[in-house]
Amino acid sequence: MYHLQANRLALGSSWARRPFDFPTFASDANVHHIHLNLRYERTRTERRANFHRTSNHYLVYTEHMWDSGRYLLMGVVTPAHEKMPANNNQLLSYFAEVAERFHSS
Repeated sequence: MYHLQANRLALGSSWARRPFDFPTFASDANVHHIHLNLRYERTRTERRANFHRTSNHYLVYTEHMWDSGRYLLMGVVTPAHEKMPANNNQLLSYFAEVAERFHSS
């Protein structure tokens, strides 16, 4: 898995940013995700129909706890709901560990 550190990143409005509020270790590590649409929609009707949907692709990231505006992009998970189901926290645990190391850097 490749990690990219960006000093400044525009993540858009708050509707797109979603923290993992469970389990507690993910919330404590400030792990967030954004749903990605990896399919390019060509027509306006297709774009409009797709506007309010979530996708099965996550961009997982964290913002540094002590250095606001400093982000770590930890990965793209696809298919996200299959690889990160609510009853299996293995991948989310990995992201939380990476985020904790980032916060201490």
